[in-house]
Amino acid sequence: MTDKQHSQNRTDNEQKGDNNGDNNDDNNDDNNDDNNDDNTLDLKELRCLIVDDSRFSRRMIRDALVHSEIRHIQEATDAVEAIEMLQKHSIDMVIADYEMPYVSGVEFTRMVRRGAEVPDSTVPIIIVSSHSEEYRIREALAAGIHEYVVKPFSPQKLVRHIVQALEGLPSELKAAC
Repeated sequence: MTDKQHSQNRTDNEQKGDNNGDNNDDNNDDNNDDNNDDNTLDLKELRCLIVDDSRFSRRMIRDALVHSEIRHIQEATDAVEAIEMLQKHSIDMVIADYEMPYVSGVEFTRMVRRGAEVPDSTVPIIIVSSHSEEYRIREALAAGIHEYVVKPFSPQKLVRHIVQALEGLPSELKAAC
């Protein structure tokens, strides 16, 4: 299976859960902290960049990261500031909002993937959004994101998506391969 097929299958599975109003994903995350895949990677040294125009959303994401012992966190309020930070700092993971003024998270991802403005065009990017429509997820996947997380989310769910992005294969698909 190709990475694109993996991403598509994961997206389809998440959509089925979203369409049924099924929140078992978050419940499983909260109940299985000790058996979580995020224990396989040491995230303490991970350098994250949060890109969101909402101070409240940045704080929620930061709190989720700190809860998971991720301490190297930078913040940007928009895509332009984020590009500048990617030029100046070594970043291992970007978590960007889908909807931002001027440049959306999807367009920001396209800018990064083009590579003309940043030193590492392959940095993993996770989009967080309150939108769960399939066309938005497909657009973000086509732009080159690694994961798509629908708000609201638990800290465990966000960390699981971070681990999946770093490992390059969604954990729920590993058994199928």
